[in-house]
Amino acid sequence: MRGSRRSVAEVVAVLILIIVAIAIAALIYAWLVGLIGRLHTTSGALHTRVEVLEANVTGAGPYRVGAAVENIGDVSASINYIAVEFASNASVICSYSPPAPISIPPGGVKDLSFSGCSPSQAPAPGTPVAVVVSTTDGVTATCTITWP
Repeated sequence: MRGSRRSVAEVVAVLILIIVAIAIAALIYAWLVGLIGRLHTTSGALHTRVEVLEANVTGAGPYRVGAAVENIGDVSASINYIAVEFASNASVICSYSPPAPISIPPGGVKDLSFSGCSPSQAPAPGTPVAVVVSTTDGVTATCTITWP
């Protein structure tokens, strides 16, 4: 009888080791599949990050829009759209798309500007507006200011 207890304990120990080994293998498999999946689905938009440090609207017509944009991501950002929108409903007051995207290296800051917001498009002075900057990856950044 004593020998059969020992053999049962050994069988239980082997079963526990097999279960632990299968669990570890499943965790390693899940980690590898997740890692490989991320490597294949990584797009620039996941790493492109821009921030509008400051923005302004000057002049009396045509108005001039300026924005200091910083690339806080780890890849180069290409700006392809700048707009002024009503802060309340995001309808566009005026916008500009440069002829070629404006590149900002990681950690870099660019001063962007355009003119052409006509007085007929201008909101009342003191109206909150958002200066919106967009990249070719679809990443946007905004800065809310008041119309002069």
